[in-house]
Amino acid sequence: MKDNHPDELLAVLDGEGKKGEKGKLKIFFGILPGVGKTSAMLRVAQADVAQGRTVVAGWLNCFNCREITSQLEGITTIPFKKIEYKGVHIEEPDLDAILTVHPQLVLLPDLAHTNYSKRLYVKRFREIQVLLDHGIDVYTTLNVSELESCASLVARMTDEAEPDTVPDSVFMSADDVELVDITYEKYIVRIADKNVVTGCIHKKLSGQTSCKETISSLRKLAYRMVSDRLELRKLGVGPQLKQKQRIMVLVGSDTFSELLIRRTQAISYMYDMEWTALYVETDQRLSRNKKRQLVENIRLA
Repeated sequence: MKDNHPDELLAVLDGEGKKGEKGKLKIFFGILPGVGKTSAMLRVAQADVAQGRTVVAGWLNCFNCREITSQLEGITTIPFKKIEYKGVHIEEPDLDAILTVHPQLVLLPDLAHTNYSKRLYVKRFREIQVLLDHGIDVYTTLNVSELESCASLVARMTDEAEPDTVPDSVFMSADDVELVDITYEKYIVRIADKNVVTGCIHKKLSGQTSCKETISSLRKLAYRMVSDRLELRKLGVGPQLKQKQRIMVLVGSDTFSELLIRRTQAISYMYDMEWTALYVETDQRLSRNKKRQLVENIRLA
């Protein structure tokens, strides 16, 4: 794909994507960076290699990690595209090269990543959608903090806001989600063995006396999201649900409204329901902070 006008490029991709069967998306879902999502992804990918499937790595973010490099046998790595961003040379997945090779399966971790590029597909989940539209299966990774509906809650737990997030609809509509779980004790061992890619959240947690409680809370949140996804997919067994169901969310002046807006919108997107956000104006006087939060919630809706 050359850097054509975005509208022209979308038209070409839309036409090409409808020629064959769509690829399938599998998400390896975890509570924190470093819990073993990439390693779990590679273990499953090795089973695909053993079955004779063509598997390539479009991007792996832990080349120096012993745990990762030992699992790359039989998996070809597509050379990265070097991009200059604000005077710094950065490596990003080469979508054009992947499409040219057209493997059966691509490993492209970090679903929420934002590319350092001015091209059409800024977010990685949008690039992944292009691969799926071309009939290529994709394995990727995601942390619970990177889900839009969970980001603000996790930020309150860890005192660190997640810069990159993914719409819940991407998570809910994935063909398969595998939860990569870990206990506090195992996580500490992984840190000691340097099997953790350190990041902002990890640094915050490692300095907290309540680290164990925080990891426990993150585990519960991740389990709840996976459970909610399974329940929603069970509800969508019949076409009548899409035709008859509507969903409404009441928008208020508190931060909980943000969570409700994102979660209900994700549900409506997944099941093609009619979605309505409603705010009821009353004579109640709101504080300046409440008014600001209300405006933000309405703008989000």
